[in-house]
Amino acid sequence: MSHDLSAEQGVAEAQYNLGAMHENGQGMPQDYNEAVKWYRLSAGQGDADSQFSMGKMYWNGCGVPQDVNEAVRWIQLAAAQGHKDASTALKKLGKR
Repeated sequence: MSHDLSAEQGVAEAQYNLGAMHENGQGMPQDYNEAVKWYRLSAGQGDADSQFSMGKMYWNGCGVPQDVNEAVRWIQLAAAQGHKDASTALKKLGKR
């Protein structure tokens, strides 16, 4: 099953993968707005990788207006699930 079809069917991992493909321009043109769309859907299902990615998108203002508070909120959600990169990011930011 393709990432597109699985993502459309609500599979969180496929939504994350499709978001990453759009963010990085893998096999398609780079599109931060589409990346955010798919990350948000997956993050809403509790996917820690997508929550961390949403945090990075808000931190950098890619596909969304830059918003440090919103970035930290998403990163904290990922860290609460044991996402190591999110936990490291919070420590660097002095938020944990």
